[in-house]
Amino acid sequence: MIIAHFNTSAEGGAAVLMLRLHQALLNTGLESQIYYRKGQLNTKNSHQLEFIQTPIAKFLERIEFKLENKLLRSSDNLFSLLRSPVKTVLPLSHRIADIYHLHWISHWIDLPSFIASLPPKTPIVLTLHDFGNLTGGCHLYSGCDRFESDCLPCPLLKSPFDRFLAYQELNRKRAQFGLRPVYVVGNSEWTTNLATTAAVFRNAVTFRTIHPAIEPKDFIRYEKAEAKKILGISPEKLVLGFGCAELTDSNKNFVLFLELLQRLKSHVDLEAVVFGNGLRLISEPPVPIHNLGKLASNRLLSIAYSAMDIFAITSRIETFSQVALEAQACGTPICAFSVGGLPDAVDDGVTGFLSPFGDLQSMMTQSLMLLKDSDKAKAFSQAGYERVRTRFTMQSVVASYEDLYQEALNN
Repeated sequence: MIIAHFNTSAEGGAAVLMLRLHQALLNTGLESQIYYRKGQLNTKNSHQLEFIQTPIAKFLERIEFKLENKLLRSSDNLFSLLRSPVKTVLPLSHRIADIYHLHWISHWIDLPSFIASLPPKTPIVLTLHDFGNLTGGCHLYSGCDRFESDCLPCPLLKSPFDRFLAYQELNRKRAQFGLRPVYVVGNSEWTTNLATTAAVFRNAVTFRTIHPAIEPKDFIRYEKAEAKKILGISPEKLVLGFGCAELTDSNKNFVLFLELLQRLKSHVDLEAVVFGNGLRLISEPPVPIHNLGKLASNRLLSIAYSAMDIFAITSRIETFSQVALEAQACGTPICAFSVGGLPDAVDDGVTGFLSPFGDLQSMMTQSLMLLKDSDKAKAFSQAGYERVRTRFTMQSVVASYEDLYQEALNN
């Protein structure tokens, strides 16, 4: 069995999960191939594939990207179209897979020409890392359910584009996904449930949830005192943590994390550890912040997570939360808003606390409970450590995907 994975970038959450699955499939003896556009991968069976070759095509693509941003009413969401200035026809030499597994493919794949270039009747597995593949173009769920019918009018787009652009994109996806047997995978129960209502998946064969996972050996639980010393923090200091790929991502709500620090500082003496690209502070932070920047290895991530007494997640929406899984694997409890798929990632009251979105008072109260009660914090730490290693293993993920791939081939 040959599996071909497609993801626009070699970086980001979707890429990390795809790479983990790819490596695990190779370890089981299956032939797995990766195709991507941006970045650099040194892993086995990875191929960089660029369809935009000519200066004119590159210019047209830049114009289209700018237009996508200009059409939005605000920058709090991402809107993109699964189309390209050129046809993205898969080269004949790469049309050898039994299963075509699509991940995050915006800003790369032109869906009609790509689907048409695949061998007839070949199954497509589509893993949803955000909402880009099931709506008329928006990537973040904001409470709008118009993707269930026609995306009209689109509340994200300025007039008159709100009356036709998302509608056309949704119908294009519905038509193309209807041409092939499509197997939809959500990374949380919440994501999967919403996918079952999406108009673009009316003809999908099956829907199932396969949670993200980690390799336990990749995330090591260091003693907190030791990890703090490595980062130059006094072992006696309490530490609140925050991290993501891009700290400027408005969905991650870094500004609310700063407000949480402001509220906590009058109750406990603490510092903060933050990782991710693009930290920008327009004023003096409420407590000392140790900015680690982009962390390029699991060892560095493990040290960062282990140094934190709590890992805070203030996102507006998350389809799951990979960082929640990684933090718990290192024995760090979570305090987060109960949005999207986070209830799958965090066992509320056992491995962390979940608060209603925007309720910083609740998050502060729950954070103080863990910061001031070392026995409770240790119990949460151990529960999270064990839960990740029993419930979110790559072994179970591979078994689930192998079962799905086989079902797709049998059908």
